[in-house]
Order: sequence, then C-alpha cells, then structure tokens
Amino acid sequence: MFKRVTIFICILIMVIFFIVNCEMYTKEEVDAIIEDLKDDLSDQEQPAAFGTISSGGVIAGGSGNFTVDHYSTGIYIIEINGFLCQVSEDRVDVSLILADPGFISWIVSDFNLYIYIRDVDGDLTDRFFNFSIWRN
Repeated sequence: MFKRVTIFICILIMVIFFIVNCEMYTKEEVDAIIEDLKDDLSDQEQPAAFGTISSGGVIAGGSGNFTVDHYSTGIYIIEINGFLCQVSEDRVDVSLILADPGFISWIVSDFNLYIYIRDVDGDLTDRFFNFSIWRN
C-alpha cells in the first residue's frame, strides 16, 4: 500500500512539474520557429562540391557535381561542373581516409583541383581521400 501511494505521489509531482514548467506554443508560433530555423540553415555556408574518392579514382560519394580523373599514381584531377575553382576565392579541404601514414597536397590549376598523395617516403601512392571546396 505504501509503495503505491509513493508511486502515485511521484507521478502527481511529475505532472504538476510538467504543467508548471512546460511552455505551450500555438501552431503559428511553431511554424514561425521552424521558418526561422530554415532561414538560419540556408544562411550557413555550403560547400560548392565535396566527395569521397577511392584509391582508383572512383567516386564513392559526395555532392554529385564533379568528376575525377585518376591521372597517374597518386595524382587525381577533380573538375566541378559549372564551377571554376580559384585559389584566391576558394577554400579547399582534403584529407586521407583510413590509410597508412602519408601526405596529401593540392593545387588549383586550369580551374581544376589537383590532388597529390605521397607515402612517408615521399613516393606518389594511391589512397582513399575526402575533399571539399568552399566558396569564400
């Protein structure tokens, strides 16, 4: 009996706490909050292109608006459709994925992104990598 009364009192306290501390919104207020959140998201910086590339130069995923040419061992050329990559205006991020230690570098030339991947000895090597290009 005491256990049931204790449980009932706890539930009653939780209900009272919820009623007192819970703020209710109308449908219009909720819609306005959602629109504000959408506006905030649309104002955030979006990458012009991003992707994951396999060691063989195959696109494993990404924004879908680019092509990759596996030019030679350790050298990949990324061309973004409808976008001219420019050193002075764009931010480029590249990184190796789950690979042995190595180095990745890039340059922009002819409005394309050239990726160079080297092992710890400095030799060109094929590896999986990610990239993203952001218009500043």
